[in-house]
Amino acid sequence: MSSSFHNQKVEVGGLYANDIVKSPVLSVDKINVNSSIVTQGSSDTGTAGSTISDTVTLQSHVGSGIIVTQDATAMGDVNDTFNATHSAVSTNSIILTNILGYSGTGNPHLRLSDVTKGSFNIIISNSSIEFPLDSSLTIGYTIL
Repeated sequence: MSSSFHNQKVEVGGLYANDIVKSPVLSVDKINVNSSIVTQGSSDTGTAGSTISDTVTLQSHVGSGIIVTQDATAMGDVNDTFNATHSAVSTNSIILTNILGYSGTGNPHLRLSDVTKGSFNIIISNSSIEFPLDSSLTIGYTIL
């Protein structure tokens, strides 16, 4: 079985792969990522509220980016949760998140919940029982 996919462009979410060659084992020459930055409380590249629990509207033309939150306040068993909306999200979407930066006290962790058509929740928890979260988080995300 010999197929060639040379000079094809493949898009998955906001990830683009160009110049796929040598099928059935694919080798990717270039990957371009379209991304945006959304800050809660700002409308520079999306819309967001002024508190950690307000909804963040992610730009629909990109599948990955950065969310800069308002100050988190989670302590022990109490979580901070906010909703993120994006038109490309479906119930079958795979959404990857990661904390890219945090400079406050406590020990923040992320998890997702309620992935539905057009939105998902990001839950910020704190594994420290001694120190509350007290700073903003920079969160990276990719929607596949």
